[in-house]
Order: sequence, then structure tokens, then C-alpha cells
Amino acid sequence: MKLSDKDGQLFYKLWLPVLDYVNEKCKVNKKLKNIANSQDLNPTDVKEIANVLWNNTELIDEYLSKNGQSLPDEHKDIIKSWKCCVQGTFIMERHLKKGTIFISSEDEKVYQVYGIVSSWEEMFPFAPLPLILEATFIPFRNVIISDGLVLPYNILIGSNMKKQFKDIYMTAKKNGTLIKSLQQNGSIKLHEGAETLIQKWKKFDKLTDKCYSNMIGAELDGSCWLKVFELLKEIVQEERDKNPSFAPELELLDEATDYRYDIQGWLDDCLDEIDMRGEYETLLKMCDDLLHLFNLPEDTRADLKFRKSSALNSIGRYKEAAKYCEKWIEQEPENIVAATAGIYAYINTKDFTAAEKLVDRFIFDKSICGDDNDIMFTAASKLYEAMGKRKEKKQIDRALKDYDKYLQDYYCENPYYEYEDMEFGEDYLPFN
Repeated sequence: MKLSDKDGQLFYKLWLPVLDYVNEKCKVNKKLKNIANSQDLNPTDVKEIANVLWNNTELIDEYLSKNGQSLPDEHKDIIKSWKCCVQGTFIMERHLKKGTIFISSEDEKVYQVYGIVSSWEEMFPFAPLPLILEATFIPFRNVIISDGLVLPYNILIGSNMKKQFKDIYMTAKKNGTLIKSLQQNGSIKLHEGAETLIQKWKKFDKLTDKCYSNMIGAELDGSCWLKVFELLKEIVQEERDKNPSFAPELELLDEATDYRYDIQGWLDDCLDEIDMRGEYETLLKMCDDLLHLFNLPEDTRADLKFRKSSALNSIGRYKEAAKYCEKWIEQEPENIVAATAGIYAYINTKDFTAAEKLVDRFIFDKSICGDDNDIMFTAASKLYEAMGKRKEKKQIDRALKDYDKYLQDYYCENPYYEYEDMEFGEDYLPFN
């Protein structure tokens, strides 16, 4: 997860002049002039300036008193909020759709942090996690970002430490202590006079915390997840009754609430939780509701449709699953997720001919298993097993095994980054 393109540009528009002010006032680096308009700057030099600011945050007030007259109040509030910075060494524990999880090495507080112009996963695409790094986290509206200047450490973390970090994250998630904002007071962008809706959003926030304390393995009762889902639908409908153009896309729902509730992240967790609990009728309804309520990105729609097909299969409605997939494939014949869902549905209806046609459409004699088609290879293995085609299954399984070996070899050869070899990506500073 990262800021929107608009907010990413806004951050640097506000951030770089502050650095210029600090450098000029504190005479940190006399060679650097006009940072905001410079090219090919050394990030280490810029970080030196940023560190002076974070160690003397009163400079933010001075900057605003001298340069804030031309800024809108909203922009001044954003800059002023940076006084709530958190400096230190952190462990990057995992990437989620709703942000990346960081654990403070000092007090084990757990933070959910957005990228600026790139997600953290895009900045560290092959870094094995956990990864230790030095960073400064700051507020941006109602989410947390970094200041764009991050120093990773060349330290390999063992399996015992990995488990400890995982436990710290899971405890924070279940206890509701995951830190998603560094500001005490966040505004909710709702229409005037919407006191009832404000109360419902507060109720949503409270109930989602209850959900995380009631995850699978903690309690048998998962009704709170459905209760919150229905409340969310109710809120969206009330908003649209007053404003028909309210949040037509799911990501706009988070934007409309200043990212205060991490709605997309909660929905992902909700669907996973209902699925793991085996509450497939509920899962079906949730998938249908989300597909109806929002205009969704292609990958999100595909994920929901795949979940729906899998749920139909899980409750024995095989023919219905097959018909659903047939319609989906007809609409999106090149969608490998649709075809994969169709194969599983046809296996259950024992229509092996139709299933094999889908396999043949995406897997050829010389096809190599990779990130873009491994789900198809896995489905093909299941199909050939059901058909008793040992030779074909053996070929598919060999391709899957080769892919697994490729991944293992890759990570063995690249166990961690050498610090001196690392390059600063665009999310460190946009000077490239």
C-alpha cells in the first residue's frame, strides 16, 4: 500500500522546501543549494539534513511562521503533524495490502506504514523478511509514512527471531495495539450534520478491534465479523442516499475517511477469516455484496470471484460453481484466474474434457511454471490426478518442483542485501 499519486506528489512538494530551510538555517551542508529543484542528490547527504530536523522539531514551527502564509491550512496541518515523528531502528516484518508492518527494536511497538510513491514491497522486491533498517516515521493525514530516507542493515535474521517478530505482530493485531496513525485526532470527511453516521463509524472502529481479538484459534464465535460487514454496508448505503457519488470505488472509501479505519485491509482479513472458519454461505454473500457495491480493480474482482467459486464447491453446489465459471470465462477468456476456477469446478462435476481444454489453453508442451501461471499448474496437477493421467501429472508436478527449486535457489543465492551494493529507489528521494 502506498499513498495515492496525488498525495505522493504533495508530500514531496511540502517536504523538500522544509529540508531547504533546515539546511540553510543550520548550515548542515553548504554545498547543497535548492534541494527541491536539484537532481542526482546523494541520499546520505539529504538524510543528514533530515536528522537535524527530527532532532530539533521546533524547526517546523519556525519554518511555518516564516513560510506558512502562502500555504493552505490543510498543508500547514500536514507539515505541523510531522513533529509527531518516530525515529529508530525497525524490523520490517511483513507486507500487507493495507501497508507494511514494522516493529520497533526499542519498545516492540508495531506500526503499519504506507509507501510514498512506491510500496515497501516494490522498494524491496527480493529482500527476505524480516529486514532491519533505520527509518523515521511521520504522519501524513491519518496514515503513517517514512520521510523517504531509509537505511537497511546487512544483518541476517535467524528462524527463532523471525518467530518472535511474528508473535509480536500477531499479539498487537489481536490486542488492537497496532499503530496506524501518529496523530491523536483525525478528521472524518463526512457531510455536514452527519452525526449519526459519525457515531456509526466510531462503532465500526470499535467492533473491528473486537474482531481482531476474536480471530480463529481465539474464539469459536465469528459472528462479529459479519456484524461489522453489515454495519459497513449500512454506512455506505446511508452515505449514498445523501450523495449518490459517494465512494464508487473501494479505495475511495478509505480516502473518504482519511484512511482512519483501514477498511480495505479489514475487508481482506474479514474474507480470510470467514473462509478459514468454513462459513461458506456467509462468504458467498460477502463476495456478492462487494462485487455489487463497488467498482473494483481487475485483480480484486478476480479474487472475489475465485473465492465465490471455491465457496460454492466447498458446500457441494458443483453445478452452480461450473455455470458461474462458464459465464466468467465467457466474459474474460484470457483470465487465468477464471480458467483456474473453472478447472476446479469441472473436476467436481467430473467434466474432465472441459477442464482439460482450459488447461491446454494456458499450458503448452514447453510452458514453464512461474509466478504468472503457477495456480494453473497446481490446478492441472489436481485434474490429471482425478483423471488418472499419471504421465501428464508427473510432467506438471516436475514443472512445479522446478519452480519451487528456482525460488529456493534464488533466495539461497540472495540471502540478504549487501548494504554498500543497495541503490536508493524512488521512494527514498525522487531525484532520479
